[in-house]
Amino acid sequence: MTTYQDPKTTLAYLAYLGFESGAKGGTTAALKLTKPRKKRRRQGKVERNVVLCYVLGTSGSGKSSILDAFLNRALNLTYHPTIKPRAAVNSVELQGGKQCYLILEELGELEPAILENEAKLNACDVVCYTYDSSDPDSFSHIVDLRNRYPQLDELPAVYAALKADLDKTTQRAEIQPDVYTREIGMSAPLHVSAAWTSISELFVTIAEAALSPNTASPRTEPESVDRTNMYIAAGVTGTYTLKEDIFLATPPPHPSEAPITNLNPLSTAPQPTVAGTKLSLVAIKYRSPPSHLYRNPAVSASNENQESDSRTSADIDDQSSVGKATSGSNTSRNGDGVTPIPAEKFGGGNASLSATGKDSTKRKKPKNNIAKNNSSFVSRIIPHDNIVKRLADRNSEDLFVFANINRAFNWLDMDSANKQEPLSKILFTKAHPLCHDVNLLTRSASHLDVIIGFSTGDIIWFDPMSNKYARLNKNGMINSHAVTDIKWLPGSENLFLAAHQDGSLIVYDKEKEDALFVPEDASDTTGVAEKAAAANGTTSFMKYFAVKKSVKSKNQRTNPVSYWSVSKSAVTAFSFSPDCEHIAVVSEDQCLRVINFVKEK
Repeated sequence: MTTYQDPKTTLAYLAYLGFESGAKGGTTAALKLTKPRKKRRRQGKVERNVVLCYVLGTSGSGKSSILDAFLNRALNLTYHPTIKPRAAVNSVELQGGKQCYLILEELGELEPAILENEAKLNACDVVCYTYDSSDPDSFSHIVDLRNRYPQLDELPAVYAALKADLDKTTQRAEIQPDVYTREIGMSAPLHVSAAWTSISELFVTIAEAALSPNTASPRTEPESVDRTNMYIAAGVTGTYTLKEDIFLATPPPHPSEAPITNLNPLSTAPQPTVAGTKLSLVAIKYRSPPSHLYRNPAVSASNENQESDSRTSADIDDQSSVGKATSGSNTSRNGDGVTPIPAEKFGGGNASLSATGKDSTKRKKPKNNIAKNNSSFVSRIIPHDNIVKRLADRNSEDLFVFANINRAFNWLDMDSANKQEPLSKILFTKAHPLCHDVNLLTRSASHLDVIIGFSTGDIIWFDPMSNKYARLNKNGMINSHAVTDIKWLPGSENLFLAAHQDGSLIVYDKEKEDALFVPEDASDTTGVAEKAAAANGTTSFMKYFAVKKSVKSKNQRTNPVSYWSVSKSAVTAFSFSPDCEHIAVVSEDQCLRVINFVKEK
């Protein structure tokens, strides 16, 4: 550091210590001179082993904590404003084992004077823009800084979202950080915290940006984008145009969440599922589907009659009784069009599944308010500032998006000007939502039934319109393994199917309470299938299928409605057939199983 800032002092020290050199120049031979950094923007690699980085950002964004972490000092939670410039130097090991010295300098109150000084900027190799990801007003300072000092665009840069151990919030800026960096051709901000050991990745990224400016320089001229790529799929050639991109940030782990460590990275043993991503599009108003690849003859013969008989709660909220597990017409609308319901319905003939209560035709809704709950399961909910007005102004043409990412569940409005700003965002504590599904049979302008499966085995029935929820399989009472996939049963308002990581498929009723599950002595429903499979050698796979509780069971007061053991490996996905009688199940044992879920065979 002394040599970099004041080489004369270093030469005086060398002379005092008796340094001698056979080469001409005396003590100056001990120093290595490099060319100053001038207009190196978007050029090749820099052959230097000492680089200087200016750390810029608003007050309280965490700049001083970054310098302390760079020097391996303990995190100090007490805020002390930086008055004078402060620097820290340490060695950084790059890829390939190469090392360089990185100098991080925080400018303090002299920041405006230094940024206006051309000589000071020429000495800088890279800029690190920092903002507090938990402070909604922090990122706007970076935008103002780049607008006030356009000469900063001549320097390579790295963007860092600090304090990532805290709950992330939406920034009060015209453009969110991820979109902002993408529009100027930069990498997305690194989400780091001075409390994490992984912060060393930030220092490596800064050093690499300084040594390879072409990889981290902002783009000042817009690049032409070819959006007319040709694709050939399923024998059809067409031109696809990108309509819109939506980028959703991955929330950091909850502070109470213990980090997951794999002691043996080479192990092939299955690891528990802790995070997943899924997106669903939901249109409030029914939209006519395109021509179907599959069309049931019965549906084709009476299409007009079915169009009039299959009115659902997408048009009428509380007057619909279509698609109950034990009653309704032969068709129901879903997101893909008119789906035939088999004549023999799931659980048909079992009076225990019939609707009970004083008013069985009135649709029930969850009771618990997710915004006012005291449960440790939910960390917090972040509603839109104008969500009441937004929901009041909605119409039947609205298109919503639901997305679960890590421990967050987002509800987006695709008709909004800022589509990346959620109508609401729920952050969970330790359980991560892995999958979800929306009941398109019960959708209406005032009600949506959403089911969410979690890494802990818990399931939430959620109505985003009212912010009410109910929790099923609480703490894994029925099955403690992660929910890998979840879907509403076709034509049902109450029943849904959940796949668990232990290879189980379980049918739940959203309105029933849970009870500790004990396998019942169900009849052998696999015998016929095993005999049929003996000829082609698939019996070894069929023996895994077992009905631990049948839908025909008389004990239907509590969940589960039905419980099937399908595989000894985790079920990864399943899908219902167009005739709504069969289900295709894939699992980690590399098998595809087709099950008649109506007959449970």
